Amino acid sequence: MTDLLNAELSHGTAEVRDLDATQRFYEEFLGLTVIRPLPMALYASAGGTWQLVCVRSGMKLKPQNVENRFCLHVASEDAVRAAYEAALRDSELYEMKEVGPLQTENGVLGFVLQDRDNVWWEVCARQAMPLGNLVRATPA
Repeated sequence: MTDLLNAELSHGTAEVRDLDATQRFYEEFLGLTVIRPLPMALYASAGGTWQLVCVRSGMKLKPQNVENRFCLHVASEDAVRAAYEAALRDSELYEMKEVGPLQTENGVLGFVLQDRDNVWWEVCARQAMPLGNLVRATPA
């Protein structure tokens, strides 16, 4: 066994074109907390210990598949509907590339959107996640 058995996820990364525009979208539309500790990166969080680190790469962004996405859980189906309406209304303002349909999948209401940096986001009603209450047993 290795010490990795007691590790926790700390962050993931995404490439972005413009840190200022990305920060504006993350703070104003997604409601994330953003800090800029480095000239070439920003850190975004929705609370908790996990963070998204965005690294400026200019215009050479790689395409992303919708299966590679970050999920934001909101408090209720009404909050999902409000976020969906806001995404449709503000898609041009924040240069969203796509806003998917509002749909129920596996009993959960949500939708996906692709931001200006090719990053996919899913917004869905908070629900029990398969690993949500997972407690790692300490090896004997």
